[in-house]
Amino acid sequence: MATHPHHDVQRRGPNIYLAPRAPVRPAVQPDVRPSRIQRMTFIFGASTMLWLGIAALFVAL
Repeated sequence: MATHPHHDVQRRGPNIYLAPRAPVRPAVQPDVRPSRIQRMTFIFGASTMLWLGIAALFVAL
């Protein structure tokens, strides 16, 4: 029974290191020419943070 967790830990280690390598190449391509979804997500996130900041000021006062 004790051998199973050790094997799992050994398998999880390489997978964690291999996982970042694969998505790095696809992630670079969308960054070069951002899509509509990424642009809308960025605008939505920025506006949300801005409105939260304004709301925090009103709450603080």
